[in-house]
Amino acid sequence: NDSDLPIVVSLVSDNAVDWFVGFNDIGVVVYTETHIVGALIAGQSETITNWRNSGLDLVVEVREINTDVSPGYAEIEIRFGSQDDGVPPPLTSGPTSSPSRNPT
Repeated sequence: NDSDLPIVVSLVSDNAVDWFVGFNDIGVVVYTETHIVGALIAGQSETITNWRNSGLDLVVEVREINTDVSPGYAEIEIRFGSQDDGVPPPLTSGPTSSPSRNPT
């Protein structure tokens, strides 16, 4: 691997545990400073729940790994929030039904 090609992505959290995403000739590894959280191949993902106490998840998804070329590469999507439309879900619920005519 050429020294100017990144092979580790650092995901800095707001607490003592930072996360890392690394790539080698076997696959993609999601880990913290103390342990491996997931070893992923193409089509797999790892979810970090409640990222930075936001109430939303951070998802690391491996789309493709190609080690038949030099240098080998991995196409990885790091997604915050909902996968459905790329927009995080609302933080509050919708409005309630209409108020009653007579107070209770």
